[in-house]
Amino acid sequence: TIQQPNRRAEEPNSEKIRVSFFGSIARFTRIVKVLSLIHSLVLNGKHATKRDLYYTNVKLFQTQGNLDEIVDDIACLFGVERHDLNVVSNQ
Repeated sequence: TIQQPNRRAEEPNSEKIRVSFFGSIARFTRIVKVLSLIHSLVLNGKHATKRDLYYTNVKLFQTQGNLDEIVDDIACLFGVERHDLNVVSNQ
């Protein structure tokens, strides 16, 4: 696992990113799609829920859980909260 930036390895509650972050071609494709969606949200000053993002490409994400995990991993990777990515709770 990789430690989240600005956290010491000794901290017991530090979040971790899976070493297999990309894991497979399908997961890599999903990550790139989510990064693209988040980039668009931030550039345009818009917000969306995880569910909104899921419905942009149900066939790619396959399950809501796949999308949720990727959004959480991206937030952890960048050391930010989900809302900093303009992804908000259900409205």
